[in-house]
Amino acid sequence: SLNLDEVIPLGFSTTINVPTTYTLSIAQLEGDFLTTNTIYLKDNLLNLYHNLSASDYSFTSEAGEFNARFEIVFQDNSLSVDTPLLPSDGLT
Repeated sequence: SLNLDEVIPLGFSTTINVPTTYTLSIAQLEGDFLTTNTIYLKDNLLNLYHNLSASDYSFTSEAGEFNARFEIVFQDNSLSVDTPLLPSDGLT
């Protein structure tokens, strides 16, 4: 079963030698977890998260095999910070 910390690698490969625009979308969802949680596409090349539950994701690519470019995740960690931004005394 899936959980919010799940990371699903999504590879991409193309043999088209000119820059081409591709679109990733969700055609159908099945199961309570997928229908009740937001699905994000993490683009590791551009270092961004896209809400696939809300809209399709378009990107441009040249020929190649990109096994680590994308991941399906269930949390948008683009703004998460593991350490406090300010010192513990609150002074900068």
